[in-house]
This record gives sequence, C-alpha cells and structure tokens, in this order.
Amino acid sequence: DLRVGDLVGLLINKNGEAKVLVNGKQVAGAGGIPTDQPLFPIIDLLGNTVAVSFVQGAVPTTAAIPQEDHETPAAVDFTQTFSAFMLPPADAPVVLSPELVLAEMRDPGGKLPGLVFLNGQLPRFDAGIYFELRVERISKEGILTVGVTKSQPAAPKNAQEVPNSWSFRTDGTVFVSKKSSAAQAVPKLRKGDRIGVLVAGFGDMAIVINGEIAVDGLTCVAPTQPMYGFVEFSGSIALSLEVGAAPPPSKGLTGFAKSLSSKMVVIDGLLARRTGISSEGDGVEGVLFGDGPLQRSPNGKCYFEVCVEQVVTGFEDGLTLGVTTALPVRQDQPFITAEEVPNSWSYGFDGSASATGKDMVPIDWSPVKLKAGDTVGLLLTAGGELQLVVNGYLEAKQLKGIPTGVPLFPIVDLLGSTLAISFRPGVPAPQVQIRPAAVPAKVQEPPPAPSGPPPAPSGKGLVFYDGLLGQQVRISKDGKSAYSKDAGGDDLHGVLFSSQPIPARAAGRYFEVRVDRVRENCPDGLSLGITCADPVDMEENGEDAFEVSEEVPDSWTAGYDGYYRSLHKENTRLGWKPSALNVGDVVGILISRTGDFVVVVNGKEVVRVPDKLPIADAEPAFAVVDLLGRVSGVTMLPFNELPKAAQAGATFTGFNPQILSATVTVSSNGLQAKSSDATGEELGGIVFGNGPLPCVGSDGECYFEVQIDTKRSGQSDGLVLGVTTAKPTPSAPRYSVADEVPDAWTFGYSGLALAPESPDMVPIKWNPAKLKKGDRAGLLVRGDGTLIVFLNGSPVCGAPTSKAPVQDDPIYPFIDLLGNTQAVTLTKPSRELVAQMVVKFEEANIARKKTVAGGGSNGQVIFDAW
Repeated sequence: DLRVGDLVGLLINKNGEAKVLVNGKQVAGAGGIPTDQPLFPIIDLLGNTVAVSFVQGAVPTTAAIPQEDHETPAAVDFTQTFSAFMLPPADAPVVLSPELVLAEMRDPGGKLPGLVFLNGQLPRFDAGIYFELRVERISKEGILTVGVTKSQPAAPKNAQEVPNSWSFRTDGTVFVSKKSSAAQAVPKLRKGDRIGVLVAGFGDMAIVINGEIAVDGLTCVAPTQPMYGFVEFSGSIALSLEVGAAPPPSKGLTGFAKSLSSKMVVIDGLLARRTGISSEGDGVEGVLFGDGPLQRSPNGKCYFEVCVEQVVTGFEDGLTLGVTTALPVRQDQPFITAEEVPNSWSYGFDGSASATGKDMVPIDWSPVKLKAGDTVGLLLTAGGELQLVVNGYLEAKQLKGIPTGVPLFPIVDLLGSTLAISFRPGVPAPQVQIRPAAVPAKVQEPPPAPSGPPPAPSGKGLVFYDGLLGQQVRISKDGKSAYSKDAGGDDLHGVLFSSQPIPARAAGRYFEVRVDRVRENCPDGLSLGITCADPVDMEENGEDAFEVSEEVPDSWTAGYDGYYRSLHKENTRLGWKPSALNVGDVVGILISRTGDFVVVVNGKEVVRVPDKLPIADAEPAFAVVDLLGRVSGVTMLPFNELPKAAQAGATFTGFNPQILSATVTVSSNGLQAKSSDATGEELGGIVFGNGPLPCVGSDGECYFEVQIDTKRSGQSDGLVLGVTTAKPTPSAPRYSVADEVPDAWTFGYSGLALAPESPDMVPIKWNPAKLKKGDRAGLLVRGDGTLIVFLNGSPVCGAPTSKAPVQDDPIYPFIDLLGNTQAVTLTKPSRELVAQMVVKFEEANIARKKTVAGGGSNGQVIFDAW
C-alpha cells in the first residue's frame, strides 16, 4: 500500500518494544528486542518498493511515543544548569526525541513555529553565559530564532511573546521584549553547523557560529541573575542541544558596548556621535564603554585608541578617555561625566586627570584643542602608569599605580567640544614620542600678580581682557585674578572685561567671581553685568579705560550702592547691598533664557530683575566687572554647573505638571504627557513646557519635538503644536483648546493654523489626524521668527508671513492632545540635528521657489506657506 513520498520508520523503545510507523502513525508492533547490545538497521527493497532515501536525524512524532517513554524528570529544577530541552505541551508543534536533546517540527509545513526552552539555567563561562545548538537538518526555508530570558520558562506561543527576553532570528531581526529591530543577518546555516548565544558580563549579546562570533553588540542585559535559553524554528529543521558544549570564544575588545550607551549617543558600528542635549546641560551624559576588556601585549602593555571625527566650539571641556576595573553594567541614571565611573582613571575633561576618590589634578593638555582627524589613545605600561598619547606624542602621565593583574575596561566620554569619534580596535601601542620643549619667546614682563588673596583655581574658564585697564588695576599672569591698587576706592577706573564671550548654556549665560580683597568704610561695592560690545573693538576704536561700568555701551549691570542699570528701563533699586560683601564670597551673574538679570551670592539667588536682555546664542555677550567701593580684588571662577537657585524655570527641559488641563497627566521625569480621555470626545488636553525654549542653533533657532506614543482612532483632527510669548503661570485660566492661548502661534487641529494677528484659522498642508505611533512632530522657530512644522525630521508646513519675536522675547512651548493623539513623549534632538533640519528647510524652500517660478507640478510643492 506504500506510495512514493511515504515515510516509514522503526522505533524501538527502552523496553525493547518495536513499532512500525508510516507517516507518523503506528501500523504494526512486536516485542522482545534486546536493548543491551548494538542494533543495526536493515532495509529490504522487496516487492513494490524499488527505491528509498534514508532520512538522517529523523525523530518520531510525539503521538507515536507514549508519555512514559520520554526520559523526563517529574518536575523541572530551574536552580540547576540545563541538561535537555523542556518537554513542550501536548498540542505544541514541536517533537522531541526520547532523550529530550533533539527537536524538530511535527509538521514542517505548518503555520505555527516551534518554540522550546532549555530545562535549566544557562552555564557561566569567563566570557559570559552561553548555550549552543547543532543543526541536524535544515531546509532552504528554515529559519531559527535563538534567545535568552530572565523569566522562568512558561508556555508562550512564539519567541516574541517570551517575557523579559532578548532574541535573534537568523534573517537579522532582533527582538527585545516584543519590539523588533534590524541587525546583521548570518550566513545560511547548513547541516552540522553550531549556533550559540553568548551574553557577556556587561550585557551585550553575541551570536556564535561554529565557535566564531558572527554578530556582536546586540542589546541585552547584564546576566546578574539566572537566565534561560530558548529556540524557535519553522520549516524542515532538526536541532540537537549541545549539553556540555565547549566554552564560548573569548570576547575581546572590538568596539563599543551598545547596551551601555547613553541616550545622548548614537552608535553606528565603530562610530559614536553625541546627538542629544541632556537635562543636565549640553555636552554631558556621553559616557561609553568598550565591549570587552583591554588585551595585553606580550610585554604587558595595554592600549586603545580613538580618532576624532567632529568637534564644536563654545565648550571649556572635551574628549575624555579612561579605564575602569569595575565590570560596566547598565545604570538607571546615566553617568554625567567619566569622573563618576567607579574604580576609574581618566584624562581629558577641562585639562585634568581624574582618579576615583581623589581630587582632579591639572595636566598640560586640553581636549578642546582637538580637531577632526586627531588620534587619542591611552597606554597602560607594565608598571601601572597610564599615559595619554595624542597623535603619537605623550601628553600626560600623572596617573600611576593602576592595577595590571585584573581586567580593565576602556571608557570614552564624548564630553563638551567632542561630538563624534571612531573606535580603532586592534591598533598596536605606538612608539610614544616626547614632544620637544618649546623655546620661550622674549616678552615684556607683565605687571606683578596680586599678593595676598587665595590663588586662582586651576580649571579652565573665562579670563580678564588685558586692555582698557585703569592705571591702578593689575591682572595676574593667568588672567583669572584682578585687583586695584587704590586703597581708598576714590580713584574709580576699576572696570574689567572678559577676553571671550560668556559661553551660552542650556539655562542661559552665567559667570561668577570670588571676592579676594575688600576696602573698609565704603558706601558702595562690586558691580557686575554684561555688554554686547567687544572690548577689543572698543579699544581699537579709541575707547579709554572706563571710570565706572555704567559708562560701558550696550551693557546691563547691577551692584553700585544697590541698584540695577538697564538699556530698557530706568535704574531699579535692589534689595541687595554689595557693600556688605566679604573676602571669600562668590558672586555670579545669570542672563536667563527669559531675558532676566539674576544675581547669585554664595549659591543663593538675591536679585532677579525681569528684563529684555539678549537671549540669542548667536549674539556675543562679554562679562563686565567693576572693582568699585568695597571690593578691590576678585578672581574669575570656572564652574561646572549653574547654582540650583538660579535654574528654576530658566529653560525648557520638560512638561510643567502644574500648568495643564484637567485630563492631562505628566510623568515624573516631565518628558511624557498623556490624556485620560481615550475617546477623544473631551477637550482640555493642553500642557505647557516648564520654561522658555532655549536657542539651539547658530542663528538663534529654537525647536521642540514630541513622539507619538498613543493614538486614538476615528478622529478628524489631531495634535496641536504651539508657542506663546505670554509666560504660562499656574494661576492662568485652564484653556479648553490651543486656540484660546493668548499671543500664540499654533499648528495642527484638522490641518489649520492660527497666529496672534490672524482673526481666523487658515489651512495648512499638514493634518495631524494622520499621525501614527512613533511619528515625531516638532516646531522650529528660526532666528528671524519664521515658524516651520517638521514631521520625522522633514519640513511639512510653515508660516513665513507671520513671525514670532524670538530675538526679543522668550517663547514658551505647549501642546494640545487633541483628536487622534492621546499621549506623547518629548525628544531631545541635538544642535547638530536641528542644524540639519534647517538645511532641509532651506533646500525645500529653494525647490518650492523654482517649482512656482517654472509653473511645474500643477502648483503642487513639497513645502508651502500656510
């Protein structure tokens, strides 16, 4: 009765019972087969059967094997290392051998994939945890998914539903807790190939093929608790479990550990780029780790190197390299800088060396000098000395006593001026050159440095300009300290300027000085402020030393005998008396993103004057210090972060949980806003930002962007993006719809926009009702006040005839969770990304003008005005 294609098998169980199976069903049986000696198969091509082919690695169907024939324990002990596959449910499409070490599909043509778990914990090796499978049979259409989970195996339908799991499919798809992404595919597997999963100690996952790492850097989690393996397959596949497999390959240093990277950094192969602005400020949270320990050369040295790909100006610190003996793991809160990494030694920062538990020490090199193409490396000698090597030259060797008998992991911090670097694994240690000593030029001796006050701090920062000085004023050699020789304070002419513009930071511009010398019995005191006039230009134009700071053009200053002087208003009396300052007091000036003038004394805000100071980053502002009255000597201080007293509301970092509609809630970190209305029928989905938009572009551009998290269906309108010059306050009315917000520019609704000077809404070429989950919608306000809406990084509509006064007034962002949009999350695009978006807008605008001028496309253009 057999036909071509039938499968005929003989099964002999452990009791010596023989069963003949045809196409998986038992048709005959007998007993008494000896099981204590080798058995050899016999095939007789008798009668109607002319030809057969042997099926290697075949296993009988589960239906043909009674449950008692399976060699499985009564209960799985998940505290032990795995020894076999777990017996799947009776209705599962997977078939296991009696020994539970070989698995295949019950029906190779079935629609459901086969999923099977290992029956215990994965073993640990020096390189990490690991398990391995051997391919016994695989068809052309066969696909495997291998993965690990932190949860004890249950009975999910497929690999994507395994909770707390990380898995890889051989077509190059990666799954992390139900979310998929693309990775490198592996070559087509063949019979006899071995495929393994390795999770390194710091959390990266690698796929191993035949003992070699084939795919590396997959996101996983550090295996600090037991993990379990699983495999999913479809098609004609048979797999055997390699119990007691050889140790996995040693995972050396090949690049960055992607699973440990900061959200501020994007890693593309060996290239790492800082693309975000942290809530802690621009230029931080860029700490990265290598994906393995440093390898030692035969002479006991360790070395790694990076190449600088992109730098920016305006920062006082830069690229930092280091090593740590602590196995890197994912942090709930990212490291602000490499200095925070435990058990670490680093060079860079603002020209400093750092060792855990010790104060930073200055070095004779600053990373802000780096330019694209420079190479920077760390060399650890056999004696434990850590050397900084830049372009082959030794630049620092202050760090000594680093342990050499333990694994060391590299640290790279994309700090400050360094935006992008490329990792150079495998580069041998160079023959380090000693830079020749520079021959000092003959220069005129500067005036003597002041004696008596504390020495200036060693960090980098603003310094005083050595021009436009009164006859009694002296500046130290390093430019940080200044004092007046006028003991009585009657001579005046104590005005000083910074030699560089005050750096623009996320919260505004800030500088501070320490009081080093005071005079007694003076009715007035120190005056500080800013000027938009460049002191070099003033001197070249014939200006002499100023008698008092109120004579300085284009300036705003506070102090004197207790008043504030502004270009925009009459002198304002203050509740602060600088005549009460003492030696050691620290006085800071903040020009906030709202245009306020803020005075901070010893970390406490003492003056905040609402004003209209220049807030655009593109406009330079120089520090002004007047050694008036009580104060006769100061030191310009570097600072790492703005005093908290001056930070509140200084700039937009998230949604304001106190200024929102009744249906809206804001997450604890201020980045997510969600409406409780799932239907979209209720209004009142407005939420404001917690401060004015910072300038993030070279021409004063401001930008904010949200990502769609949850959408409602069946809606004809959607998300509204807006900005207003009216400062939101908790006491303001609760608005129902965005068009009620005063002095506002809004875009969205059902494809409409509104501006303060427009009595009615006008149509635009963007309807947010079409937004999908994951879409990013943002609003750009250019330096000239032009507003443009961006969707997923591309311009979609704008308002060139209606402009926001971004250069004159702070502008405050807000959104309306209207229509199809129920929840969003704020993104943090970098300055570089915003610059790229501005270029896209310019290109689209040029294309529009050409199209309109030529009359092409029937007047339809990609970007147009509203």
